[in-house]
Amino acid sequence: MVKAQVDNYFNNRPALKVTSDQREEMISDVLLRLYDVSEKTGKSDVNSFDGRGSLYGYLNGRIKFRMFDHF
Repeated sequence: MVKAQVDNYFNNRPALKVTSDQREEMISDVLLRLYDVSEKTGKSDVNSFDGRGSLYGYLNGRIKFRMFDHF
């Protein structure tokens, strides 16, 4: 899911030039941020899902915000 969102983000913005290494670095950083435990809540993004809505939608939203954190 992360790779698809990163690829779509840069494919939709051709003015942003990134290498494949930079894409892989961003994917790794987003995955780390998703699983890294927050000091504030004591949970990771993946473990914070509370059952409202769909897990698919929740994860896509968290991936989007973690991508913006990378920038």
